[in-house]
Amino acid sequence: GIAAFGTGGVVWSYQGGGFLKIVASWVASPVLSGLASSLLYGCSYSAILRLDGHRSFLRGIALLPFYTALTFGTIAAFMLFDGSPSLSLDQTSPGAAVGVSVAVAVSAFLFGRVLLVPWCLRTITGGESIPWYRILVIHYTPPTFSDDAKHRESARARARARALAEGGE
Repeated sequence: GIAAFGTGGVVWSYQGGGFLKIVASWVASPVLSGLASSLLYGCSYSAILRLDGHRSFLRGIALLPFYTALTFGTIAAFMLFDGSPSLSLDQTSPGAAVGVSVAVAVSAFLFGRVLLVPWCLRTITGGESIPWYRILVIHYTPPTFSDDAKHRESARARARARALAEGGE
């Protein structure tokens, strides 16, 4: 740096990870993240938030697997493309990184559709108290109600929500 070597000790150019590259990242990173978050918010608004309360909730539940896949796929892509030298991820080819990222996203989508959506429907609309760590056995977890009337109403609400989530509005 400047303190140890003077101005000659600093790489000022853009090449080689110099100072200008760092300054450019200070501008590009907030602009690109702002564009990405605006796009995500716009999609969420038009697909979920502009609807009335119950329809908005059902649409959000229906799109939950897509958001789960997007999140996990993005994290996997960043990890594989940026890489970790200690794990030799910086040596991963672009094709392999894309393939693994897509596989992670598809797995996250399936997790969301098969396990997360039923758990959310049972805990939110059904009023059941199912801990998050029971999500892997959600299909084998019996209802947790104290009286039959509440259970019947919850079952009707779940069936209505499932029908709306699978068949549209």
